[in-house]
Amino acid sequence: MPDQEKVTINLSIVDLGKMDYLVDQGFYSNRSEFVRTAVRNQLKVHDPVVSDESLRGKMISISTETPEVRSVWAIGVFKLDKALVQRHLKSGTKISIFVVGSLLVDEAVTLPMLEETVHSAKVYGSISGQPEVVKFLKEGMHHD
Repeated sequence: MPDQEKVTINLSIVDLGKMDYLVDQGFYSNRSEFVRTAVRNQLKVHDPVVSDESLRGKMISISTETPEVRSVWAIGVFKLDKALVQRHLKSGTKISIFVVGSLLVDEAVTLPMLEETVHSAKVYGSISGQPEVVKFLKEGMHHD
């Protein structure tokens, strides 16, 4: 599992030139280091909103936990495996998913299984799994 995702951004030619100048002057080893540093600095600015503690509070506040719907939330990596999905299929309960990081859907988890068990899903980060499963979780279902 990669711990980094590739991101493409559009910058003005002047901003790009300034970034290259800072790299050339030795402030950063390359453009990627500049961008990673800028992102980390902005995340520090917004720490009251994106800290683990704040995110946990948000997850709890939006939880749709009922006897019929069980909430699953994670900061980091969450693996949605076949055993978990089958338990919910067997019990007739649904899953409400909230992840900040990466949702890894086991290859053995099929689209029909998710259609029967997932009440809602919100993932800030990445989703990996079978293409139709990823599409369903990103676009093809109700998000709370």
